[in-house]
Amino acid sequence: MTMMLFNVTAELTGLAHIEPVGKDWTDPSHAYNIKLQCERCGWCTRDFVRLCMEEPRRWRKKGIDHIICECADCGRRGAIGIRRQMGVPLRSGVETTVMLLECDGLVPLDGEVGTEFQWTAVSEADGRESDPFDMVLGAELDWKPMQEEGVHMGGDVEAHVDSFVATFSRARV
Repeated sequence: MTMMLFNVTAELTGLAHIEPVGKDWTDPSHAYNIKLQCERCGWCTRDFVRLCMEEPRRWRKKGIDHIICECADCGRRGAIGIRRQMGVPLRSGVETTVMLLECDGLVPLDGEVGTEFQWTAVSEADGRESDPFDMVLGAELDWKPMQEEGVHMGGDVEAHVDSFVATFSRARV
């Protein structure tokens, strides 16, 4: 079994930081969409897989898992369990750890990540907080579409989330 840190990095323009609505990084209903790789043969999931603390599954005798998946190439079953959720406001270009994962047979892949919860942003210019908005996987995260959905920073502030990516690193436990 491998312990992995789930880290996210956002590139922001005109924003001081972004964070989940309510500033609660430990909300068990927060779901992330990630891709997985088999540790035995290297097979990767084509589609994103939902990782959420509110969806526990039992596969192994010890611990609770949140993803259980069978490799399409070698048939090996693997699991990923969330051991801890955490986080601080995401600042531009600063990597932030959001989860500690226990991986058995599967490892998450670095790259684009999706979320299934709403975010707020704080303007770099005047410190105002935005209305809640979604960060949709694969969508261009431009401020103008966000304004159409109710995210307003006021004035002619050009503000947007340029990228939102995940990296995974082995944890020293």
